[in-house]
Amino acid sequence: MFKIPRSFMTVGFGLLVAPIAALAETNDDGSSGHKLSDLLWGIGPFLVLGVLFWFFFIRQIRKQQTSPLVKRQQEYLTRHEQHMERMEQLHERIAKALEKDKP
Repeated sequence: MFKIPRSFMTVGFGLLVAPIAALAETNDDGSSGHKLSDLLWGIGPFLVLGVLFWFFFIRQIRKQQTSPLVKRQQEYLTRHEQHMERMEQLHERIAKALEKDKP
């Protein structure tokens, strides 16, 4: 699979645990804080997860686009399109020749 440096894992874990640790240290229910900070602490972990998901999703797509299998498939589709264009031209020539032969 892939390796994540230990420092990134530590920072990521710290970001996910920070809201719980902050509430545990204050010894209250957390309702006395500012609404903006409450909103940031509530949405922050979801934003971090969303960014991480987007980062790894884009990375996986780029990795798939550069794989030999995808390149082979793209080459096959290009050859197929060229073949179909040649066949279309050939069919047009045959149709014109048949129209000329009609009395």
